[in-house]
Amino acid sequence: MKKMVLLLAAAAAALLALPSAYAVELSCHNIFQDNMCLQRRAPIKISGKADPGKTVTVTIEGTKAKPATAKADAKGEWEAKVEPLEAGGPYVVKVTDGAKTITFDNVLIGEVWICAGQSNMELPVSTGNTMIQIKNHQQEAAAANYPRIRLFEVPKTKAPGDEFDEIVGAGRNTGTWMECSPQTVPNFSAAGYFFARQLQKDLDIPVGLIMTAWGGVNIETFIPDSEFSKHNRNEAKQIENALVAGAANRATGQAGGQFGNEKFPGTMWGAMVNPWTKYTVGGVLFYQGESNTGNKDYYALHKMLIDGWREKFNDPKQPWVICQLAGFEQWTPMNRLPEDQWKSKGPMDKVEGWPLTREIQDEMSYIYENVDSVPLMDIGDQSDIHPRDKQSLGYRLAKLVEWKYFGGELGAGPVYDHMDIQGNKCIIHFKNVGKGLTTSDGQAPGAFAIAGVDGKFVWGDAKIVGDTVEVSSAQVPNPKTVRFAYVMYRGDINLMNKDGFPAYPFRTDKVKNEYEK
Repeated sequence: MKKMVLLLAAAAAALLALPSAYAVELSCHNIFQDNMCLQRRAPIKISGKADPGKTVTVTIEGTKAKPATAKADAKGEWEAKVEPLEAGGPYVVKVTDGAKTITFDNVLIGEVWICAGQSNMELPVSTGNTMIQIKNHQQEAAAANYPRIRLFEVPKTKAPGDEFDEIVGAGRNTGTWMECSPQTVPNFSAAGYFFARQLQKDLDIPVGLIMTAWGGVNIETFIPDSEFSKHNRNEAKQIENALVAGAANRATGQAGGQFGNEKFPGTMWGAMVNPWTKYTVGGVLFYQGESNTGNKDYYALHKMLIDGWREKFNDPKQPWVICQLAGFEQWTPMNRLPEDQWKSKGPMDKVEGWPLTREIQDEMSYIYENVDSVPLMDIGDQSDIHPRDKQSLGYRLAKLVEWKYFGGELGAGPVYDHMDIQGNKCIIHFKNVGKGLTTSDGQAPGAFAIAGVDGKFVWGDAKIVGDTVEVSSAQVPNPKTVRFAYVMYRGDINLMNKDGFPAYPFRTDKVKNEYEK
């Protein structure tokens, strides 16, 4: 009997020593790669899968950070957090469970920002397509030797009703961390690249960019499914119906019809953003709105977007910079409108269209901490929905971020503060005056409209007086309201501060919490 017990014990020991049929080999989620840039000054998350109960150790060699450990849970998921580090590199990251070691080479630590949106965020640095070529595109690409800028273009993938853990669908120059070079930059977001280039120039640190953009999409596709349910939105029912109807190809998003469309609620979030919740990022640059223009519901949707991302990233103060829609009238880039056509157009009396959308975008900065916007009216194109001057956009994004988060000088233009009425004049006071008010062309300030109690706006006469702008019109002897740049497009939007940043569009008749109703 004793011998039998010993034999059984030996057999059990031998079985335990054999590899389990259900053993999970150590792996990292596929966003962690050679050439990646990790976020500075914040806990650095590294995660993946391993045998349940197995201890995983992460080391960033060449730094003062202590090795970080994590134990795989019952599902085999593990996440280690390396203590915050200053910018630097290149380093080697090693991940081991004792049986296997994974090594990531040429890793930098710096600022990591997500570049999300539709075509104006996707617009590339250089392309042969004349319809979407930015200014000086060939020269810009040829000069893009910045190995300390790292680029990751997320492949276009759909996940309606789902949230992927991994990036799916890698292709040429997509799904891979790459050093910025004349060979890798042409297809990458121009807005993102010029932001990173300026940030690196000014701060002398590495910059990582994660581009998750798709031309023509609406804001709903970026919003997590849970937000639609939380707010009892119709989109939640759409998602539910699609899943019930569903399709065998749900996981790959190729079910066809509305279900497989990149505009389907939550689908870009699930496929192209959710995997990055496992990554530590510094903030988000967001350029979208053309596909939602003129819809007051954009206010609620934009709040759901920011709330949803902050919750999913577990970062309640996640920085956001929103690109306001640029000036635009009609998309006829190959058959341009007369360049002075805007001069024949009167002011808008109603609150609608693109001005409404810009106002909602700007409103986010008043209701959220760490949310800002940049105005782009002055670099728009009345005949092209894709303004070609992405250099100015990237510069403004970088300067605003440096000002808000890194101790830089004033990085934004004049913002409406309040108005005094003196007889037939309206005196407009501003914040962010900086070194003083001026105009970009040396002419009198343009694009100011004025109205009396009847609400009928006419173009006003404006002049800079100290740190204010006086607006009047012989047609409006008793003024009540002023609006600035509250149009689709004008060619005389020239008010700025002497620090070099354009004034933000505004209307004095806006009511506090107007969009909460």
